[in-house]
Formats: sequence, structure tokens, C-alpha cells
Amino acid sequence: MKKLLLVIPAILGLTLLVSSYSFVQAAKEPDNLFSMSFSSNGGDVYSNSGNGISKKNKSAYLVRTNYIKYPSRKVSIWAAASNKKNSGFVNVSGGKYYTVKKGTDQYLYNLAREKYGENTYARLHSGANSTNNIQGGWNPDRK
Repeated sequence: MKKLLLVIPAILGLTLLVSSYSFVQAAKEPDNLFSMSFSSNGGDVYSNSGNGISKKNKSAYLVRTNYIKYPSRKVSIWAAASNKKNSGFVNVSGGKYYTVKKGTDQYLYNLAREKYGENTYARLHSGANSTNNIQGGWNPDRK
């Protein structure tokens, strides 16, 4: 009986540890891939992540860049949104722009749901003033 009383809490603790680890891992994986290219002779150029993705809550956008062709050249990224999946995207960054960093999770502040309510589509906008290419993954809702 004493062994059973020791085994049950150990099993419960291990179960909680494994399930919480799985939850944390799943929460950090960006689902949507992006690739943005910039071709410039010194002027500002812009790109975006393509079609909008439904935004379900007021959380930050999660962005993870895993490739920057020229890491020493600055690329900025910010939140955009629309009430249409394929057009009408506007800056919803609240004035917050982020320098793209390889290999780190960046959480982009946004006012997408505040502007469009429940019918909101999100996408990434970016800009550079020199030739470059960035790639990675993102989620419109930080999980």
C-alpha cells in the first residue's frame, strides 16, 4: 500500500510534466512560412507575407526568422491587417517597427482586432533600403 501511495503521485507528476512540455513546445512553433525579397539600389522597398490569415484574438504576432541573406543589412517588419483576405491591408503596428533578427522569436504588437473586430485577417509587412531576402515562420496569434 505504501508503494502504491508513492507511485501514484510520481505518475501524476510525470504526466503533468510531459503534457505541459508538449503544450509549451506547440505554443512556440510558427505555422505559416514566409519569404520576402528586396531588390534596391538604395531606395526603400517593401514586401509582405502574402494572403491574410484569420486572426482569432488580440495577442501579438509571433515571428521567427530563420534566414537572412545579408544579416548586416537592416530589414524592418511590422503588423498589417484587413477585413479582407487578399486586399486592403493597412499598418496596425501602433507605430512599433521591429528589426528582423535571425533565430529569435519576435512578438509584434498590433491593433488588428481593435480595428477590424472578429473579421480580421493578418499579414506581415516589411521594408528595407538594400537588397536582401528573409525567410521564416509566423503566427498571427501568439498562442
